[in-house]
Amino acid sequence: MLAPLLVALGIVLIYLSSERVIRYAVNLARLLGLSTLVVGFLLVSVSTSLPETFVAVFAALDGDPQLAVGNVLGSILFDINIILGLSAVMAGAIVLKRKENLHLIELLFISTVIAVLVFSVPRLTVTHGVALLLLFLYSLRKLYKSGKPEARQEEDLLHHHKRRILGMLPRERSPYLTLAKFLGSVAVLLLGAKLLTDGALLLAGDLGLGTVFVGATLVTFGTSLPELTVALAALRKKYYGLALGDLVGAGVTNLTLVLGLLALLAPGPVNLPPITGILPFLLASTLFLWYTLAEKGRVTSTEGAVLLLIYLGFLLEQLGLLGLFGG
Repeated sequence: MLAPLLVALGIVLIYLSSERVIRYAVNLARLLGLSTLVVGFLLVSVSTSLPETFVAVFAALDGDPQLAVGNVLGSILFDINIILGLSAVMAGAIVLKRKENLHLIELLFISTVIAVLVFSVPRLTVTHGVALLLLFLYSLRKLYKSGKPEARQEEDLLHHHKRRILGMLPRERSPYLTLAKFLGSVAVLLLGAKLLTDGALLLAGDLGLGTVFVGATLVTFGTSLPELTVALAALRKKYYGLALGDLVGAGVTNLTLVLGLLALLAPGPVNLPPITGILPFLLASTLFLWYTLAEKGRVTSTEGAVLLLIYLGFLLEQLGLLGLFGG
């Protein structure tokens, strides 16, 4: 009974604190005069990836980096295939309106290829971690430079919509008070991630499941709640670009920042067979999405259904019903 309780409590804390982390991060960026482009990727996407970051840190410190790897890769699959796929099916079409979103898609594909190369070797090393963190910084620089002065008015409008979607009013006027609220929310988020990690490991032991599978499914759902919440709220308001940008931005962060930190904290052998069962589906999803947006500039219900089918194949493979990639 303890394991399900820890998992449930961790998910609740993550859900309640993540929106507040995003809220205060964006308000803090506004008070400090940061551009909306930097806010969208650096603060919002990174903030929604904080659960994966904390889960990776705790799993690494607990000596179980496989849980973190499964969670990171599984979270990206969940964000792209389930959240984006279902959104496209329900909405009929998700139209790409800003070229920054296309840059995010390109960066996600490049990051995925690099992640595949990293995990093609049997050990995570500090060198891998440094390379992934440098790629994260490169992503920030590329997105920052992609912003054009003439697009600032539209970006400001999107930023206002996102604040309204997330319920960020009334605004805080003091950066110190906002920073204190942000740090307090991060502390609650950290506690939720710790409880979720402990509960998932106990549950895996009770059910006899591998930690990579648990990390790629149950823990993935819990840590993907921030992206899910933001995406659904944006879709209700028909701000499809916001939802797409946040989901893809979180994927870039997970592949670079989170995996990079994991490699620095827990260099060592990685259980390759379960991971090689995830990577082909991840690469197929990102390549398909990248091609779709590059060619059409939108994701229709048909493409959404394809993304859902890819995720179904991933689940079947993880359960050992397909046996395509071993493990």
